[in-house]
Formats: sequence, C-alpha cells, structure tokens
Amino acid sequence: MVKLWAVTLTCLYCINGYSQRTENKNQLSINASNFIVLFNEQVNNLDLSYRYAIGAKYNLRSAINLDVTSSNAGITDIAVRLGIDRSFSSDGKWDFYYGCELNHSTNSIKSSNRINRNYGVYGFWGILYRIGDHFSLSTEPTLAFIYNTTRDTDDFGPQANSNWSELKLLNIGQLKLGFHF
Repeated sequence: MVKLWAVTLTCLYCINGYSQRTENKNQLSINASNFIVLFNEQVNNLDLSYRYAIGAKYNLRSAINLDVTSSNAGITDIAVRLGIDRSFSSDGKWDFYYGCELNHSTNSIKSSNRINRNYGVYGFWGILYRIGDHFSLSTEPTLAFIYNTTRDTDDFGPQANSNWSELKLLNIGQLKLGFHF
C-alpha cells in the first residue's frame, strides 16, 4: 500500500511539476502487469527493458528477464531481446510505434537435466502514453516467430530431444511503466 501511494504521488508530481516538456533519450521500463492486476499475466513478458533514442523517430531497444527458483527442481529462466523501433505518430502525450526484436531465452531444469532454448523474431506495434516528463504507460502487442529446442540427457522418449517452430501472439494486455531520463 505504501508503494502504491509513493508511485501515485511521484506521478502527480511529475505531471504537475513541469510546465514545459523536455526530450529524454533514455527510457527504462518494468512490466507493470505484475503490479496492476488488470490483465492475465503471460510467461513471455520481459520484466525490464531499456530504449535509447538514436534520432527523432528511432530507438534502440534491449530487454532482460531473469527468474531463478530456490526449489529442489532448480529452475532458471533467462531471456534477452535486442531490437529497434520507429515512431510513426506522436502528438506530445501519445506515441505510436512499430519495430522488430531478436529474442533468445533459455530455461534450465537441473533436477531433470532438461534445457529448453528459444530463438525468435518479434514484430510489434506499440502505444505509449506520457504521464508528465518522466513517466509513461505503454503496451506492445507482438507477433512472434519462435524456433524451440529441447534437450534432456536423462530422458530417452521421443520428445526428450526435439525441435519445433511456432507463430503466436504475445504480450496481449501487458502494461509497461516507463521512466524517461
């Protein structure tokens, strides 16, 4: 509850604290769906992302997620994305953009010696709403082509060592809270 009040007061300060908008080249975002339970959470959402403006319309992007469990199974999830986006419409408060990212993720289960790897190309369309000079809310529905591999040295079944591809929608309903600096 204290965190909610702190975020609310900080947002109100940033909305009212500045009369003239300044341009910030950096944006750090966190998946707000974990905090704002308005939509169903998805496993494929990356928790921390960074954008750097390289011009008036282009941004370089990176994202990372690290999830390590302390259970006996020893599950580790690591995901990294790199990409670029281009703004095609901006009117001060709203920004509409599209882009492409390359993805690599690894899921390791030590109790079964199973390793799952995913390689993907993500195309997305984003909407960003600015809350003052330093904060924003955004969403990025994504169409993803993913190549998956599974390797398990302890399993001799037909699915133990397999490869497959899939095309699917990701990040539907995901909200990101961004800090611009």
